[in-house]
Amino acid sequence: MKEPLSINAFRNYQPPPVVDIWKLLDARDYPTAVAVIWYAVCRAIQGEADVSLRDLSAWVDALPEPWDRAPEVKGTRAWLHILERRHTPSLVLLEEVADHWMRELEGSRSEEARAWLLNILPAQGIAYESVGRLELARRAFAMARQWLPKGDAPLRVVRLLDVSADEATRLLATDASGFAAMLLDALAFFQARDDKSGLARVAHNLGHQYLDRGDPAAARYWLERALELKQSQQGSLSRAYTLDSLGICYQQLGLLAEAQSVLDRVLALSDRLGSTVMQAYALSDLGDVYRDRDDTATALELYHKALILKQQVRDTFGMARTQLSLSTLYRRQGQPGLAADSAVEALTQSHGLQNAAFRDMIDLHVHIAGILLEAEGATPALKAVVHRLETRQAWRWVVLGQWYLALAAGRADAGVDVSAHLNAALNQASRWRHLHLLALELPVTAVNCKAVVELGICPEALAGLVKRATPGGLAALLHHVPAAAAVVAAAGRMAEARVMGLQLLGTFRVLQAGREVDLSAARSQKAISLFKLLAARRGRPTTREQILEAIWPEADQEVADRSLEVALSTLRKLMDPPRGPSVILRRGRGYMLNPEVTLEVDVDRFIHHLEKGNWWWQRRQKGPALSEWLLAESVYGGDFLPDDQYEDWATADRERLREQYLDLVLRLGELMLAEGRFDETVERANRVLAADPIRETAYRLLMRAYARRGDRAVALRASHRCVEVLRRELGEEPMPETQELARRIRTGERV
Repeated sequence: MKEPLSINAFRNYQPPPVVDIWKLLDARDYPTAVAVIWYAVCRAIQGEADVSLRDLSAWVDALPEPWDRAPEVKGTRAWLHILERRHTPSLVLLEEVADHWMRELEGSRSEEARAWLLNILPAQGIAYESVGRLELARRAFAMARQWLPKGDAPLRVVRLLDVSADEATRLLATDASGFAAMLLDALAFFQARDDKSGLARVAHNLGHQYLDRGDPAAARYWLERALELKQSQQGSLSRAYTLDSLGICYQQLGLLAEAQSVLDRVLALSDRLGSTVMQAYALSDLGDVYRDRDDTATALELYHKALILKQQVRDTFGMARTQLSLSTLYRRQGQPGLAADSAVEALTQSHGLQNAAFRDMIDLHVHIAGILLEAEGATPALKAVVHRLETRQAWRWVVLGQWYLALAAGRADAGVDVSAHLNAALNQASRWRHLHLLALELPVTAVNCKAVVELGICPEALAGLVKRATPGGLAALLHHVPAAAAVVAAAGRMAEARVMGLQLLGTFRVLQAGREVDLSAARSQKAISLFKLLAARRGRPTTREQILEAIWPEADQEVADRSLEVALSTLRKLMDPPRGPSVILRRGRGYMLNPEVTLEVDVDRFIHHLEKGNWWWQRRQKGPALSEWLLAESVYGGDFLPDDQYEDWATADRERLREQYLDLVLRLGELMLAEGRFDETVERANRVLAADPIRETAYRLLMRAYARRGDRAVALRASHRCVEVLRRELGEEPMPETQELARRIRTGERV
């Protein structure tokens, strides 16, 4: 997200003492209240203090006429709208404030007017640019620049941040709106005033310029410089903006561990600052990280949560952006129909936006899905979009488009075009550090590498793809291009290419290289039961005797031995890759899943997120803890191997995992209750009771949720239900704390 840019021109401004604003409003001291609110906003913009955005909204909403139309209040509302990505209403307010101070330029308040315009016009330019109104953005930036020092901006930048004059000139040459030119002048302005806060905000927005152009390597320099400048700031809001952009930057460079760490910090800050929009963007960006790790379930859950929040604040641009992320996920999963649906939904969401560059990105996703679906006219349409993106120097998207044009040419058996597109894609990917992007597309485009190997195109780039590919991408590469085995082995990644996904919670599923294995092809339930047993005991051998006792307990020895051999043969035919070692190995008198096969197991993800949330909670970090617990909750798709209810070997794990899950759901219910999210609390309490009807803690949570929502009668019905169930199932009365809670609800006391 671009950071609202404000120039601290109020150098001699003496703010009133910061007192309780509610007291000022209650005392009807509106002049002081307006001044203090504006001072709080200025401090937040400068990164000098934190302001709860919910409190800020409540303060300005409490102002009566005519104070609610003061320039300070309009400026505050405009800034809040920008933070919520509601650019159209922010523009209306910014235009009103700018018009007001333009009229004051000739009067006694001319100096104050100039100071105000230095704050308002850059924000106005950013808002215009965000909705694609570039001509108006240019005008606003040009008006802002007339109040800034004149001179050779690129040379000033060389002295300021050790940026080469060529680099500054290149940035200016590719700037469509005049935004970069204004920023380079602003850098000199802030340097002259020794204003690190201003320098940090400008460096942030320069980094965002490079992100928009698909040059994350250059963006990283500016964003890390901005973060360095912001380290001494007391306020968190400005820092959160830069951390979010830096997380995107790391994700685009393939630095996924760094990206997750940074975005976890953003989630914690957004929770503390009360910023729904920032939370939504961090969730969506974190979804991109999990998507790039091939963790589809977690990515989908994060995207879903982000879409709900963005819908709440009516952020259509943000919703469209998340739909593009979904389109990418579905495309890489080999689901081009869903990829096309998400891209078209992004197109619908972006209706009315005048941001042509963003619409080109959407068209790119639409036509790539068309290529995969072999839709008529998709190839020329994609060529046209790639050409438009080249004129914008949006190299990240140009690389992706060329890669899929090579795929289309290969299908059409157009050898010359294949070579040309592969050369363009790989050369540009190497130059702009986008090999990671192409590597992530290998699950569906690995066949492209057949021509790369056979024609000897960019061998260094092929090695780079192998180095950066996911295990699923490597498996797809070896499947389509056996000759690539030497490159994979040279990179030391042969073991990682043998990846297998196991879903043991809820419906049992097996995935290889991102594709679901058709278990019905085994035509043997006993063989599938054997594989489940080995999966449940992964990492350690299971003896032949244990297997026979678990799977063929009634059969005589000779029949059981023969059945085991048949089942093993069936599983190897079904599971083993065309090249490489068997999925099932013999160890002494036992069998186990091959440790050289990389396993991605939902049970392991559930435990990972649960324990990570516990770790954050012990350190009093509520935001990251809640994020991890919600991920753990989303991973739990049902009981452990529910189709094997009566198998003794699965019972202990099933009961242990179910207990951990129910405890987690209750804990999340308590957190939702504390935030006043009563419907979510009720849903979680009922979910626990559906699995365990005698759990009193769930009844108490349900009763408190209904009571706090104002439904005392419903809360008391939940209490009566608790009494009836406990008497019927256990012959016992509820615990004293449950009875006391019911008494307090009956008497109308606070619960």
